[in-house]
Amino acid sequence: MGNVFSKIGIWLDDNGAQLASFIALFLAGFFSNLTQIASWYYWWVFAGIFFVVAVIFYIISFQTKKRVSKLESEIRKLEKNKEFLQENARDIVENFLHVISDRLPSFSKQDDIHNRISLYLFDSGFFIPCSRISSNPNFEEFKKSQYETGVGCIGKAWSDGWLFDNGFPDSGEDYVSYSRDRYSVDVDGLQIRMKSRLYCCLRIAHEKKKLGILAIESTKSERYELAVLEKEFKHNKTFGQFLGYLVAVLKPYIGLPSKFDEKGVLSE
Repeated sequence: MGNVFSKIGIWLDDNGAQLASFIALFLAGFFSNLTQIASWYYWWVFAGIFFVVAVIFYIISFQTKKRVSKLESEIRKLEKNKEFLQENARDIVENFLHVISDRLPSFSKQDDIHNRISLYLFDSGFFIPCSRISSNPNFEEFKKSQYETGVGCIGKAWSDGWLFDNGFPDSGEDYVSYSRDRYSVDVDGLQIRMKSRLYCCLRIAHEKKKLGILAIESTKSERYELAVLEKEFKHNKTFGQFLGYLVAVLKPYIGLPSKFDEKGVLSE
């Protein structure tokens, strides 16, 4: 019934002037004839009908105004939430990375400075760094503003959905060869701040749409066991669904390249 009132109310808003003119003309003609032929009995019948119609119009108008007021209130709340998300989206992601670190043994301990967790978002054909945490401040900085999707461990996880590799050699030359042969990464001449020997990467998705990559790294090849990481992340559907939902909600509010126009202004 509420939907019926709403539809009628919307129609009245659009056609109220025409309807009022029609009723005025009708009443004028009706009264001119009624004064000549009607008895007091018909006057009371007419008054009763007029009263019922007036009450119905009042109810419809009240329901419409009430609904509009509720929608306006919801819009104001959404606008406030939008402003909050635009200002705090990356901080929310970083806080969630700390939640993830709590699921990893000893990750947050000050003496464990060999690990880091990163989150990359897919945008305009590249991986864009979003957030990263580590107990070692030297490992927190992203070296590039974007990464190719077809190379590296994150590129492999992007295509396969999951990657675990703790077979990276400790030797410099062997490390370079291993990275190049397995993941098409040429690290010759690069100054690697963190020579990770363990990678665990999970593709982030929501409603079958691929959104980004969660990457866990360590310079210690035996730091985390495959079975533990699979249990916590790969096979944990609740975790995967929540992470996908979180990223899907926050991604539009993060300053990604596709969100800026040619002048560098953030677009809606």
